[in-house]
Amino acid sequence: MNSITVKDLAAKIEHKHNLDSIILEQGQKALNLLKKEFQLLLSDLRKNMNYLHHQVVLQLKDKGDYEFECSIGEKALAFFLPNHVYDTGLRNGIFPISYLFKQTSPENRLACIIHVYYFKTDSLFNQRANDMGILLARIFINKDYDCIVEGKGELGVITPSMPKPMGNLIARKVIVNAIHFLIDLDFPQASFQEVEKICVQDYLTIVDQTHYSQTRKIGFQSKWDNSFK
Repeated sequence: MNSITVKDLAAKIEHKHNLDSIILEQGQKALNLLKKEFQLLLSDLRKNMNYLHHQVVLQLKDKGDYEFECSIGEKALAFFLPNHVYDTGLRNGIFPISYLFKQTSPENRLACIIHVYYFKTDSLFNQRANDMGILLARIFINKDYDCIVEGKGELGVITPSMPKPMGNLIARKVIVNAIHFLIDLDFPQASFQEVEKICVQDYLTIVDQTHYSQTRKIGFQSKWDNSFK
């Protein structure tokens, strides 16, 4: 076995650093595209609402290069891009073998991930740390700006078999399908036995944060924590 020279080591370090930087730049580009498409969709939604009774609050909160939040009435979506690169081949192969085989480099299985979460609007915007949320989707972006979307409901069929280039159409489908999924998504009411025990601190926290508990479980772990499919 040949010994590794300092020159070879330096070249490998530099190559990996540049590769990770390119992937994260592609992730930021995709997140900015999602942000832009969400702003356009909110504008379209406002124009198509009649406002006959209660006005629906539609707003986007830009939180920088790696995060933004959107409220659609009492429900909210949070888009978050961790500053990390992941090897998707180590977890059941997110990118299909047939796709990787066609590529000139195995580096295409390296990707950053945009997470899409659902929360209640008041929970997220008022930073109620103990309120629950749900991961709706993950968007994998590689160095070639190809993406795979995995998620709940129709979010899971946007890229059903092969990666697709991230673009306006994919971004709009992710946003529309996410909103459509969460419209009828509500947290189930915990059973009486699951919430019957409460400490004073938990009670005081609830009273201080909100006039209603929005069915938030307290005490023992609820069986429906992982029941959303």
